[in-house]
Amino acid sequence: MRFSLAPLALAMAVTPSLALSSEPLVVTTAGRTAQPLKQTTAAVTVLTRADLERIQATSVPEALQRVPGVQISPSGGAGSTTGIFLRGASSEQTLILVDGQRINSATLGSASLQHLNIDQVERIEVVRGPRSALYGSEAIGGVIQIFTRQGYYNQGLKPRVSFAGGTEGTWRRHIGLSGGDAKTRFDLSGSLNETQGIDFSENRNGRLSDHDAYRQQAYSASLAHQLNDDLEVGLNTQEQSGRLEYDNTFSATQEPYNRFEISASSLFANWRASDLLTTRLEIGHSEDRSRNLVKNSTSESVFNTYRDSASWLNTLTLNEQHSVLAGLDWQEDRIHSSNNYAKDQRINRAAFVQHRFNGEYFSTELGVRHDDNEHYGEQDSWNASTIIPLASTTQLVLGYNEGFRAPTFNDLYYPGSESPDLKPETSKNYEIQLRGEHWQTQWSATAFRNNVQELIEWAPIAPGSWTWKPSNVKDARLQGIELEAKRSIYGWNTRLAASFVDPRDRESGHTLQRRARRTLNLDVDRQIGLFSVGASWHASSMRFQNTSNTTESGGYGVVDLRGSWHMSDELRWDLKVTNLLDKHYTVVEGYEQPGTGALLGLTWTPAL
Repeated sequence: MRFSLAPLALAMAVTPSLALSSEPLVVTTAGRTAQPLKQTTAAVTVLTRADLERIQATSVPEALQRVPGVQISPSGGAGSTTGIFLRGASSEQTLILVDGQRINSATLGSASLQHLNIDQVERIEVVRGPRSALYGSEAIGGVIQIFTRQGYYNQGLKPRVSFAGGTEGTWRRHIGLSGGDAKTRFDLSGSLNETQGIDFSENRNGRLSDHDAYRQQAYSASLAHQLNDDLEVGLNTQEQSGRLEYDNTFSATQEPYNRFEISASSLFANWRASDLLTTRLEIGHSEDRSRNLVKNSTSESVFNTYRDSASWLNTLTLNEQHSVLAGLDWQEDRIHSSNNYAKDQRINRAAFVQHRFNGEYFSTELGVRHDDNEHYGEQDSWNASTIIPLASTTQLVLGYNEGFRAPTFNDLYYPGSESPDLKPETSKNYEIQLRGEHWQTQWSATAFRNNVQELIEWAPIAPGSWTWKPSNVKDARLQGIELEAKRSIYGWNTRLAASFVDPRDRESGHTLQRRARRTLNLDVDRQIGLFSVGASWHASSMRFQNTSNTTESGGYGVVDLRGSWHMSDELRWDLKVTNLLDKHYTVVEGYEQPGTGALLGLTWTPAL
């Protein structure tokens, strides 16, 4: 599939978008502290709870593919292993946070986004571009933070119940209760989702032809209490667990399945020490547990990550123009596996400081972070950015940001492939962003170039060998343009996101595998009395499936339709039809994508 800039420009000119809000949007991920979106020096996209309900998203990856620069790479249907490429960076080079806690696996390096329950998500913030000066390892492509649902002070009690059923034997259930008074807020949530699924593999031999079922259960809880006007304490916790059937493409007789558990919990305290100083202390624990098993067999493969962490953030507001953020991070990773790793524990310590200046004619941000890891050594990361107002509604943002990714336990100590001398992957990113509001349209255009060095690649130790080892052998250049626009015209709401990325191996000149060079997503919605209707179009160009660029999968375009009926103030019916035209396409070679599907749901929010 091919598409050019001409239809994109036309779409931006004539299609409506999301209604503009008079309230300033506040984000926390870009600077590790709350700040208005207009003051951030990063390219940031926010998906609120209202956005998720409007598009009737059923998974976190489905919601994320609407973000410019984000590409999703599922290996089958619901629950299947899903890669994420942010600005052309790999899954291992993108930091994933849930309520501030890292959930990237210490063995694989990636995070199991496909298992995060969308019903428990309050908002998603996507920061595009390196952010290691604030977060350390993994933040080469950017940072994605998922916030679970929170109660609000003085909101009273608000229960919610939802139920949905659809094609492929799909059932979704969710129940939750949030509330708050003048001193305390809370949210409790539980979900259970099941589907008989589709056949993941394109191979129809033997057991590979059966449907691959998926079951996911989840809970989350949050609680915060104001001890006084200056001190708030609280906790967040969530867990996802379940079972996924999948296909072993190397054996048509086995019936493998995976049992997973992903959790993250934290305790925090926010203290306003004075008018000049605020501080936040947070301790957390996260786990990523995975067991691969085979029916009627004692075979078992275990990969578990356990992570303890602590953070201390201090914001010093010197005056209206100058502020300083300084912090300390501590993290201990431990793994337990059916494989015998040479080392199964490591500690990382870090300190960082960042200065912000907000002036009338320009604003600046300058920061540095020092990481000290007992396995791979020390790493420094810098960032420097400036915002130049060109007019009352237009800003020019110039930025330089560094990123790095620490080698995982698999990279360093996988039995038989040990490479303890690996260096961290590093990157240097230059970008320019133009953003503003004109003609009732919020828009942004960003151009970037990210040079990544010391890429870790696994390869056979000799031609034809079954033993693979990693090494620092590649450099890559990730460059591109991102466009985003939101507009409201004649009652229609539209959100448009487009990306043009060129991710290349600098030595061979080949495009990095499984990355499409052009993607586009368009959401259009309208409220008509008690009814709302909407549609989405997601388009992707072709992508190469191997590093030598000899195998490719074609581009595709997928159309979804949706509608809602507010039967009363308490009851809402939702209907969604996915892949309306029953498009057959491949994202990961050898794996199917779902055809036309439908989901009918009912949400009850009784007033108490």
